[in-house]
Amino acid sequence: MGFIKQLIQKIFFVFLSAEKKAVVTTLQDYAAAFMTFNPANVLGYFEKPMFFLEDSGPTVFETDEELIKFLNAYMANLKAMNYATDKLSGFHIRTLTPDVVMTSFKLVRVDTAGKAFNNESAVYTWRKTDGSWKVAVGILLTNQG
Repeated sequence: MGFIKQLIQKIFFVFLSAEKKAVVTTLQDYAAAFMTFNPANVLGYFEKPMFFLEDSGPTVFETDEELIKFLNAYMANLKAMNYATDKLSGFHIRTLTPDVVMTSFKLVRVDTAGKAFNNESAVYTWRKTDGSWKVAVGILLTNQG
């Protein structure tokens, strides 16, 4: 079953436009940078100001310093939960304008023992700035139930 899912994902990627492929690649690069647990490695993936909505409410980050403070706390919390990886599903991508794309997906946070500990839905609005795709709006909400 895993092989079929991987094949479908590869076929899906082949049929994407060049711009959408660039966004997907940027999202993959962002995820790899995030897994270093070093906020400096992900700063370049965010536009400023950047709007972020999570369960506790909305936040607007206007500076790198604000983002670093948030990311340090967010990453420390994940480390405390022995976070190891995410299982992604339901990926969607939609072009709104030539320089604005939205992605949405579900993710399950998994710890080092392989146990799921959080189930979230994510929506990112990406904006092409100076030739690079950056997150302008991020929404990450816990799925209930």
